[in-house]
Amino acid sequence: MPGLNQSWPLTADRILDHAAQWRPDCEIVARTAEGQIQRTSYGALGARTRRLATALSALGVRAGDRVAVLGANSPRSLEAIYAAIGLGAVAHPLAPGLSPNRLSALIEQAQD
Repeated sequence: MPGLNQSWPLTADRILDHAAQWRPDCEIVARTAEGQIQRTSYGALGARTRRLATALSALGVRAGDRVAVLGANSPRSLEAIYAAIGLGAVAHPLAPGLSPNRLSALIEQAQD
């Protein structure tokens, strides 16, 4: 479409790439369910996300696939979500507090 300002889609993985490139030392802070503080940076998050995306790709994850992410709100869960999105897959976050039966039903329904 003529007149657009960019030639690539503005997706979440591109936003992380931008942050990792231009603000690599900017801190990301999260608190675990147990109250512990976890810290990382956009540069570290970007690097770990790329490594995980490579591993997921080697396992056969492709664009359009659904990837379940089971974990609390943490930098590790964020890495998994960004890695799946970066491959063109759909990240499906699941809450660790759900019962095993409910988790199984959600995973089966979503075809993760």
